[in-house]
Amino acid sequence: MREYTIANILTTGRLLAIPLVIFLLFKSRTFPDYQMVALVVLVCMQASDILDGYFARIDQKKTKASNLFGQIMDPVADKLYINSTYLTLSFTHNFPAWITAIILGKDILLSIGWIIRSSLKKNKGIFPNFWGKACDTCQAFFIFAFLFNIPQTLFKYLSILTVSLTILAGILYIRQDFLLFFRKEKTGGIR
Repeated sequence: MREYTIANILTTGRLLAIPLVIFLLFKSRTFPDYQMVALVVLVCMQASDILDGYFARIDQKKTKASNLFGQIMDPVADKLYINSTYLTLSFTHNFPAWITAIILGKDILLSIGWIIRSSLKKNKGIFPNFWGKACDTCQAFFIFAFLFNIPQTLFKYLSILTVSLTILAGILYIRQDFLLFFRKEKTGGIR
């Protein structure tokens, strides 16, 4: 395992920035300017997610080796920063708790599925798909839009889009994990 790749450093940086975002959002109740600072940090975190994927692909082409740390910790970092931000916004900024519950519920359900699959099968990877990435991106931009105080009508449309993508991605990931779980193993692992 190669821990010190650019992609892994960006992923670790995203993990380390989570407490800062939580702190800024709590402080923004008293000092409204902190909300814009939190927004800037969150935009940087999302940009680091895009960049770490880019650098991970370059590194994999060069070395022809997989990066287990990145395969597991990149999606974990994304889920932790998205979910902790939604939870904090629900406590500090009257963000609709039902939206947070759907986003958190999907990720908890998928995490349980991954734990079961990885403990019973040799295949430990997390396999992002198009709809999962679209969902994560939409969830991040919904946070940005909320912190930017978008008009209420636009907020309603974005909430419908975000919740719909979250549910769709959850269903497709459950299907994907179900198929991976019941796939027959061949010598040399799962193909």
